[in-house]
Amino acid sequence: MNVNDLKEAVRHINNVYDLLSDEYKHTMDISIVALKRQMPKPPVIVEELEIDGLTEMLCPTCGHFLHYADGEKDTSFCAACGQAIGFEEK
Repeated sequence: MNVNDLKEAVRHINNVYDLLSDEYKHTMDISIVALKRQMPKPPVIVEELEIDGLTEMLCPTCGHFLHYADGEKDTSFCAACGQAIGFEEK
């Protein structure tokens, strides 16, 4: 599933949202949050450290500290909130 598929799913939910009962609206609210968290966002860079080539970063959604070695993108989700973390290719 790619980002366009996720956006399309959120759009479809929003199209029928007003027709749903409150119980289903609550379920759809949770679903929308979960779908949006799967859409990668770039991390917030706090500080680039000279020590061990690490860059201090924060999750763009919850502010949780993320630790990545420069050039390695092995962690793609925030451990605290599940936000997908995306890195722009240069």
